Amino acid sequence: MVPAARIPVWVLALVASAVVACGCSSEKILYPAAGSVTLRVTDGALGRQTSAPPSFQTMRWVLEEAVIEIEGFGDYDALGIVPCHASANVLVQADLASQCGGSPLSLGAEGTRGMGVRLTVSSMEMRRAWRPDLPAGGDYDGDGVENGTDNCPLVPNPDQEILTDATSGTACTALDWYTGLYTDPDADADGVADGYDNCIWLANTDQADSNGDGIGDACSRTTRVVLDAQPLRLELAPLSVTVAASELTRIVVDFDNSKTLVDCDSGLTVCRLDPSRVSLTVP
Repeated sequence: MVPAARIPVWVLALVASAVVACGCSSEKILYPAAGSVTLRVTDGALGRQTSAPPSFQTMRWVLEEAVIEIEGFGDYDALGIVPCHASANVLVQADLASQCGGSPLSLGAEGTRGMGVRLTVSSMEMRRAWRPDLPAGGDYDGDGVENGTDNCPLVPNPDQEILTDATSGTACTALDWYTGLYTDPDADADGVADGYDNCIWLANTDQADSNGDGIGDACSRTTRVVLDAQPLRLELAPLSVTVAASELTRIVVDFDNSKTLVDCDSGLTVCRLDPSRVSLTVP
């Protein structure tokens, strides 16, 4: 290293002039943060196995096209893989960017634009877990205690025994690993506590779930959704969308089943989609 005292004056002057000319500062932003948008397809009415019946827990689509139509920009294709098999449930809500091999679109600057969506769907289905009908005056398990007061409505227990710390009868509790007592609710008495059971209302000790949708094979029920066309093309009118710098703005296509499914049969095995009720939102 050369001692500072031996650096020629003209070199120091040159360095100083370069700094002044550059105007460099650690505060200067060379690349301003961009706002970006992404697309999600979901169902705002999905529930859990304990939700009031009839409730669907999972929705699946096969998408042939998913395009955001952006004012002043053009079309942005949200699918990296075609066809894309997309799904949604209350526990996992993923954007098409992650489900279909795409990526969010960076618009480069914040501002408000009109944005619509063009979606082509070739297949759609709903999935739910079977559950029994438990009217208050009935006696599903035949133990002589009506459902409305039975602390184990699925499992015969005429004695209605209940442990001090339990919320349900002894006959339908599972082991609480923290206390070592059988106090965790286990409605179907299969040894798997309700909080972990993928079939809460039907005994399935093996917990088999071959398609990985979170609903056990033993209780899984599928509702086929009939589309007006094959494939069905949806043109959703533009919304005014404000994109903020450094933020991800999510556009959501909502197939809310409480609004869009019509003409369902009594067993909820087939329903028809009313395309006019599919909505576009920006949460």
